[in-house]
Amino acid sequence: MRSLLKRRPRATAEYNDEGLRRVHVRGSIEDALAAADGRTREVRDGTDASPLDRVSPETPRPAEMLEHVTVEGDDVLTAGDMKLHELLVAYAYEQSKRVMEAGREYTMPTSYAIRFLGEHARRATVRDALKRLRSTTVCYGTRAGRRYDDVPLLSAWMEGEGGRDEIVYSIPSAIETLMASQLRYAYLELAALSRMRSRYGIRLYRHLALALADRKARWVPGLDNLHEVTVSVEEMKAWLGFDGGHVGQLQLRALKPALADLDHVRLFSHVKTEAVKGKRRGGGIDAWTLTLRVNPPAAHAGRMQGVAPEARALVGGWDVPMFRIARQDFWQRKGAFLVEHRHMGGFADAFAVWLLAVHEALTGNPVTDGFATRAMRGERLLTAIKADGPEDAATRFLAEEIEAPDLLAMPADVAGRRERLLRIREARSARIARWKEYKKEKGIKSKADIGKEAESVNAPAPKPKASPASKAPAPVAAPTPVPPTFGPLTWVEFLIAPGVRLKEIEAMADGIFEMTFEGEGMDGPAPVEATIRFPSGIGTDTIQLGALPLADADISFIAGQFDTIIEKVRHNRTGA
Repeated sequence: MRSLLKRRPRATAEYNDEGLRRVHVRGSIEDALAAADGRTREVRDGTDASPLDRVSPETPRPAEMLEHVTVEGDDVLTAGDMKLHELLVAYAYEQSKRVMEAGREYTMPTSYAIRFLGEHARRATVRDALKRLRSTTVCYGTRAGRRYDDVPLLSAWMEGEGGRDEIVYSIPSAIETLMASQLRYAYLELAALSRMRSRYGIRLYRHLALALADRKARWVPGLDNLHEVTVSVEEMKAWLGFDGGHVGQLQLRALKPALADLDHVRLFSHVKTEAVKGKRRGGGIDAWTLTLRVNPPAAHAGRMQGVAPEARALVGGWDVPMFRIARQDFWQRKGAFLVEHRHMGGFADAFAVWLLAVHEALTGNPVTDGFATRAMRGERLLTAIKADGPEDAATRFLAEEIEAPDLLAMPADVAGRRERLLRIREARSARIARWKEYKKEKGIKSKADIGKEAESVNAPAPKPKASPASKAPAPVAAPTPVPPTFGPLTWVEFLIAPGVRLKEIEAMADGIFEMTFEGEGMDGPAPVEATIRFPSGIGTDTIQLGALPLADADISFIAGQFDTIIEKVRHNRTGA
């Protein structure tokens, strides 16, 4: 039988003719800004967050565009101007598939820029920003590397016809060259940039992002993950582009608002800033030491664990909106996160312990002593889910588990392992029961209804429920739990729902075959013959399910895992 975990080949970096990297974008600007869903930017996390905050795209920048950037002539750029320029460069990089073809013109809807700049931005705001960007030239470079002087930021105008309103622009060749070939680079979070109010904050963020990238700073479980960056007064002036005034003015007018803007960054948190005084008596400030804490990867970040297609149905699943994490890639990313820290169960363990923690919190029945002491367990977990949404809460929960495994820890004794397995199965069954009850309450009977329900949950205002008379695909009935009767099961028949593709059925069969069944309260092996019966009498297929007896919970678990494929379950027991 094929393994459910496939070894994915390492992603090969793309290089230009000079052997320098073309770095991947994280997230999609289109997904983040295309949807006009009416949400404000009042909250950053949870189900009420805007698409920009939920997707939180990150764009790479070469060191030359972070380490040494000076404005030629008068610096008239506002924070909004700088944010718009970062967005336009990032959008061009995404649209060109990281190639940045020389001389290409890009077109971006004006509405993207308005959403990015904030709720108070208007078309005139964008027009004025473009005017200042067109008239500004800068110097890019590093001390020992490439350098470009008097580079115009862009060539751009606005045009429209009918309902169309767009920004048409081209990127100067110097910026194209730098973006298409990045030897040293750091990622910038566009959602964080869009929230920053000070141009000094944007400039400080660029330098700190590069400083942490140069150190290859990553979150490590069990450590304080603190990094100190010491910056002299003269360096700080250069970093922030602050010309006038003494140290006190620099600190009050530039550094203070810049540090406040760092609160919007997800990669790291600003812990404190301490002034470094000169050694001479009565000496003033010579430098500042900034202490930063690297945070665990955000919900959307990180590489994905390679998973065979037939295994994806075993992880993730629909739930009530409060606990719903519908994106499969979320669990694949968290699976890779676990494997990276030597929890080889990967995505399957990530999903299992999440369901276990949710069920524990809802029932108040502790699985371990951590229920009373941990930050992301019990009522505290439910509070975090309500405040920040299930994705962010699950991310923090798994980070806590990796730092000090509790629910992730495998008991040493056989009885403990069996108890853990039964509790996980109970949690899975509880999820299925919640979803079935919710479907019944909302009148959800088909995949089309599920899609409509998901849209209504994600919308800022409630939408009317789908009409029963709507033309939807043939309904797939939820599997009926099998009541306990008589002795061990001897055969099980799964009736496949109409319209299910053969590939899906084969994947289900592979998935069932890989499961381990332990039964409940039965002695001795009792192999079970399972029949997969295709709709409309097309035919059947038979598979053998293990060498241990199956219990009612096992069959209900299988039916629940594949509730969009299996329409009905029949079975027989000895003595029935």
